[in-house]
Amino acid sequence: MYDIYIHMFDLFQNVFLDTTDPRTEYSRLFAFDVAFCIVINICFYAVFHYLFVKVFVLPDKTVLLIYCLLAIMILGYIARLARSKSVYDTYRYKGYSTTEAYQQTIRDIRGAYFTWYFIG
Repeated sequence: MYDIYIHMFDLFQNVFLDTTDPRTEYSRLFAFDVAFCIVINICFYAVFHYLFVKVFVLPDKTVLLIYCLLAIMILGYIARLARSKSVYDTYRYKGYSTTEAYQQTIRDIRGAYFTWYFIG
């Protein structure tokens, strides 16, 4: 059972690395592992939302939340990859070499996402 969790975390990390890499093609976003990550995240958030609603006796809008999360996550993966490509193109435009632009983009994008995860 422990191995399943480790492989799932590996999967999440691989998807994160691929979707923050400016060299990744947009077609990568249509892979099974990306869809799996979206579904797992939606399930996780929906369960916590449902428990929160039940504990505090609030109106249950879990289905609406699921639809909103689905749209946000799909658009979020596209936007994250687009932002990575944009940052890379900006560095190239500013005169950085291909290697320098790539390395700086990776530092900027991945550093920003990990900072926000840990602040939360």
